[in-house]
Amino acid sequence: MGTWHGGWNRRARVRFLSYARALTLFCVLRARLCARYMYPDRFMPDNSSVVAEFAATTARFMEKSDMSILNVLEVTENISALDAFTAQDAIDAIVLYLFSDYSGMKGRIEWSNGKPVIGGRFNLWGAPFLNVTQLAAALNEQARDPDSSAGYSLIPVHVWSETVSDVVAVQQLLDDDVEVVTPDVFVQRVKQHLHP
Repeated sequence: MGTWHGGWNRRARVRFLSYARALTLFCVLRARLCARYMYPDRFMPDNSSVVAEFAATTARFMEKSDMSILNVLEVTENISALDAFTAQDAIDAIVLYLFSDYSGMKGRIEWSNGKPVIGGRFNLWGAPFLNVTQLAAALNEQARDPDSSAGYSLIPVHVWSETVSDVVAVQQLLDDDVEVVTPDVFVQRVKQHLHP
C-alpha cells in the first residue's frame, strides 16, 4: 500500500462515535469535534455565552486528551464565531469545514486571536469533487511558497467513499517537491511562515 506521514486525532470524549475523516496534504486527521456537533456560526451573536462555555469545555477535554488542533464545522463561514475557541490556551489551530462544501474556503488561512483557521482547498470525495488522479494533478499545480497560504493545502477526504489506500495513491502521484507532513508540523509551519 505504501506509506504516508500523517496523524490521527481523536475525540476527547470517547462515548460519541460519529466522525468524519480528513486528509490534509501536509497532514492527515480523523476529524471529530470534542464533545458533540455544534455549529458556532449558528449561535452567534445572540448566544455567545453558550459558545464560550462550549469552547472552554472543548479545550479542557482537548488538553486532557493531548490534542491541540480543533476541527470545526460551520454552516456559513464566520471566523469571529471561532474567537471563543482560539482564546483557549489548549487550542493551537482550527481546521474549518463548511457544511455544504468542506473545501468551501478554497484553502484560505484566516487568523483568530493570533491562531490559524485553516480551510480545505479541494475535496477527495467523489463526484462532483475530485478523484485520486484529479486531486494529485490539482495539488501538483499549486504554489510551492512556504511564505504564502497558496503553498499549503488541506484536503478533506470522505470517510465512506475514500480509503487510506486512496490517500496513499494521491501521495504517490505527487511531484517530489510536494511534501506531506503530520498535522502538528503543518500547523507549526503555517504559524512560522504566515503569522500576521
